Amino acid sequence: LFPQTEQRPYSISKAIEKQSDRRVLIFSGAANKLQNFRQYAKTIRHPNILRYHNSHIVSGSMYIVTEFCNPLMTVVKDLSSQEICNGIYNIVEALDFLHEKCFCSFNNLMQSSIFVSEEGTWKLGCLENIARFSNASWQVLLTSTIPMNIRPPECDDEDVTIPSEYAYSRDVYMLGCMMNELLYCLKNLKEITRLFARYIHDDLLNEDFTKRPKMKEILRQKLFSNSYISLCRFLLNVLVANTESKRYFFTNLSRILSMIDAPLLHSRVFPLLFTDAVLFDQDGQEAVKNIMALSEDYASKITSDMYSKSVLPQIMKLFRSKALHTRLFLLKCFSLYCSKIPAETLSTFILPKLLQGLKDRHDSVVQYTFEALGHLIPILGGNRVVGSPRKRIFTEVRPSFHTDFNFVDYTTQSIQINGDVGSVEEVVDALESNSVDSVTNKGDNDTLESPSSPETPYNWDEWGSPRSPNSSTSTESDTSIGKPHPSSHQLEEIVPNNIKITTKSDSPINALLSNMEPSIISYPLPRTKPQVYLQSKNISYTDAEDDCWSNSDIDVDLF
Repeated sequence: LFPQTEQRPYSISKAIEKQSDRRVLIFSGAANKLQNFRQYAKTIRHPNILRYHNSHIVSGSMYIVTEFCNPLMTVVKDLSSQEICNGIYNIVEALDFLHEKCFCSFNNLMQSSIFVSEEGTWKLGCLENIARFSNASWQVLLTSTIPMNIRPPECDDEDVTIPSEYAYSRDVYMLGCMMNELLYCLKNLKEITRLFARYIHDDLLNEDFTKRPKMKEILRQKLFSNSYISLCRFLLNVLVANTESKRYFFTNLSRILSMIDAPLLHSRVFPLLFTDAVLFDQDGQEAVKNIMALSEDYASKITSDMYSKSVLPQIMKLFRSKALHTRLFLLKCFSLYCSKIPAETLSTFILPKLLQGLKDRHDSVVQYTFEALGHLIPILGGNRVVGSPRKRIFTEVRPSFHTDFNFVDYTTQSIQINGDVGSVEEVVDALESNSVDSVTNKGDNDTLESPSSPETPYNWDEWGSPRSPNSSTSTESDTSIGKPHPSSHQLEEIVPNNIKITTKSDSPINALLSNMEPSIISYPLPRTKPQVYLQSKNISYTDAEDDCWSNSDIDVDLF
């Protein structure tokens, strides 16, 4: 990234660790030049200071390995005004930590010493000039290679000794010089920029080092009072926030996001929002769930294109997490976002991650994993989810309705009972009371008499094909039903076309027959009360089983 120069006695390179497969930065140079760098990098831990990983000395050269970040000078032109303000805020926080907690001065503050993480956080690097307040006189740092344009004026006088309680003033002056350069990058902040530029000139760059403000005073400036900085600060420190502040923040998250530019949502906010720390809180889970589902509060702010480019990659990142609460959250909300993920991604990335959960020792993970796999089957198919080959174990079963004869609409027909025209209900009542002698067709003198003896009982299988009347498999329960059912081909031969049967307008059978398809009416309804059959020009009457009687109206099957 940067070669070795006179002002920087080491080079900066980027690399990938073989064991962890993570990207890192490597600072390489003479061991005596980087000794101070390694000492403070190993002992100082802060979110806004470059994190130390490891170091090696080979043939007099030292190699210091840190977390990966991009140098500010390579990305500053692409940053928005809100990102630059937030970055300056990060650096001031880091300097305040060095001054108030470590009692050290940085002594090397310029753009080339600052790095930007992938989440947009600015971090201090290049720690070779750090010194404690007790040993921070300018004479000690004469051998350092600090550019002359950022040196404070009191350092030109060798007779001036800076007291330890004002050792922070050098960093304040260097900060003012750097912010003067960055103010030209700020856009749409004309009035705020003008006021802050005056503040820099009057206070930060004051020639009297005793009048320069401390870092805490700089943090209270209006330049750092905007929604984006507040959002980032809260999300980075969400674990230490109290319950009330977290509930208020996540309840009003949609309103806060509406104040931030769309590019920042994509590149900065969502990476901070979709994290294990945010999902550790119940209110945070609810807010992230609403974003996944594109609820009413977020539908107008997050377009479908932004969702696929910004939200889905963060969901993929969460699937790499080993945190139990994160995996359970993803599984419970799986139905909200699985249909928005491309099928190829579901098959190659999500499915293998889900199958890992089936081997977890937590029963809840296994339970919700099976539910999530069920949502994948309509998208990917059963063969992809459970494997192949598969065989037929269950078969589809449905009632067999036989319609191999012409249906006669008996609701428009009439019939004579003992010489009088009667309805079907009256036929049933007469047959039930054994008061009918004969039933004849209207206008015909043919008499229909009950058969003297029943034929061989016939068993009708409701869930299969009808068996033959002569089948030997007929059971005793079949014969107890009564007269045999005629077959369809017999009906075609024996039912006269001129039979007239009339029904009352309010008869239950009239309402029943009017709402049924012919194929259903032609099928003998099982387990009914009295049944009337037209067979061999006779009307045969049978009683259903005793346990089939109820308080409902009489049911009649017509053929």
